[in-house]
Amino acid sequence: MTVLALLVLRWASLADEPDAPGLYADFETDAGTFTARLAYEQAPKAVAAFVGLATGEKAWLDGYGNTRSGEAFYDGTIFHRVLPDLAIQGGAVPVPACTWSETNNGPGVLLGLNASFTIEIPPGGATNIIDEMTFVFTNAPSVPTNASFGGIASDLLQTNRTLQQIWMVSRSSCALGTIVQTNVYRNERVANPTLSPAIIECTVPLDFSLPNPTNIPLVYTNSISLRWLTTNSIALLASPVATNFANAGFIYPDAFTNGLSHTAGTLSMANSGPNRDGSQFFVCATDYTNWDGHYTAFGQVVSGMDVVAAIASVGVDTNNFNRPTNDIFLHGVTIRRVGAAAEAFDIHAQNLPRVDNLPIGLAFGTTQMVASIDLPAQTEVAFRQTADLLAPAWTAWQTTDWGYRRDAASTNVVLPATAGPFLHASAVTYPDAWTIPSAIDDCTFSFRWDTDPPMIETLRFPPDWTMQGTWTRTQGTNTASGQIFAYSTAWTPSSYSATLAFTDNFYEHTYTLRWDPGAPNGTFSGRLTQHLPSALYSVSGTYTFSPPP
Repeated sequence: MTVLALLVLRWASLADEPDAPGLYADFETDAGTFTARLAYEQAPKAVAAFVGLATGEKAWLDGYGNTRSGEAFYDGTIFHRVLPDLAIQGGAVPVPACTWSETNNGPGVLLGLNASFTIEIPPGGATNIIDEMTFVFTNAPSVPTNASFGGIASDLLQTNRTLQQIWMVSRSSCALGTIVQTNVYRNERVANPTLSPAIIECTVPLDFSLPNPTNIPLVYTNSISLRWLTTNSIALLASPVATNFANAGFIYPDAFTNGLSHTAGTLSMANSGPNRDGSQFFVCATDYTNWDGHYTAFGQVVSGMDVVAAIASVGVDTNNFNRPTNDIFLHGVTIRRVGAAAEAFDIHAQNLPRVDNLPIGLAFGTTQMVASIDLPAQTEVAFRQTADLLAPAWTAWQTTDWGYRRDAASTNVVLPATAGPFLHASAVTYPDAWTIPSAIDDCTFSFRWDTDPPMIETLRFPPDWTMQGTWTRTQGTNTASGQIFAYSTAWTPSSYSATLAFTDNFYEHTYTLRWDPGAPNGTFSGRLTQHLPSALYSVSGTYTFSPPP
């Protein structure tokens, strides 16, 4: 009998013994109570995080960057997603809802012509194409709210804030080939605190160069496309139904291959990609082994499956991520330890991320003040400031996410003397973070998509991010190739994974990569956004990475 079969059989033999030695979690819900036995031997990090958040022993961050210590995370949350008769999901706190809109504003007008035009470059010269284009868009109005958090109702004005991102893609073809250039012109946030739509006009420059390295005139055929992305961020919820849900502010590595399968009653961690387990969990209402290898199973319901089944059968809003039409609350989770082994399991010995406030040093001048902060290694930092400490956090505090920093450093933030006087910095430190390359210049990735037949995608990134890379995709006997646009690549390493974003001739790609330096292959998941016609595709699979030669 294989080790996996032994583990599954041993797990099944304990399923009906709620008082056998072990570590237990009692879930008190609107529909009744169910109990799960936690698999701390097979999934120690997931169990440690869950127990710490349930009891308040593990510090966490709320949606506004506040450090919470000694507060039970799960108390008063809801089961915010139900897959009918398949699974129930909970373990998150509400955060402001966001809406996304995207408009492709090309073809535009250039030099009084349409988007396509030709131009002749003299021998040995270069011509700069310089002009400008104006866009007009509507920033949505603010609206009153009736949201609540932690049982406290709010009746505030919901401010709409629009993040503008405008960029140009020019494609210029001549006898020597094709030049594709991408320039980003605007990336700023504009707020509309009024109750009426605000009409905003913005002008962006067109500026690109066409060379002629030959000794004869060279004719270019050009096309211009300007793309405009606006992200409308809501400062507070328009209604409870509009709520998004977030984790506890930290992540940790998954344990997909720990020998536990997704059967009826399995307690498992939801995630936002490989090596990104957090606080959100789900309970299987039936067998669904397709989730094996994609989620960390860390427990099994041993009593109260009728409660799980009842929650899994409620009506849901399919237009709001399957949120139950009537909220089902998780009032609390009680942790019980039965036996010496369960008593000995130490949640603080599992190398979970540490959540802290960071000390801030201040120096004041006549017109400026300087905030000095020492940043630990392997840390994510959020910096916040307000002039009104008593105002609600979602209206007063301005938050800047500094992202993940691999190396320790000291940083100074220069602010106007009138900016404060209240500043706050929170940090999540990862004591066992993996070493991930800080850049992917001159590197190659080979992705194998989980398709039938498999899609093999090879990406070759140039030594300079201002240059174009190349891609090839092969599926069966079909092969395609093209360019990765210059300036479009973004590589964001974090504690246990990395995000890769780039744009090619057809799609905008965003991949999350599980990064394990000790393994020859990694796993990934992500999405492809197609603009014309508009479409969104999800992908997953494995990858290999080749460093610079």
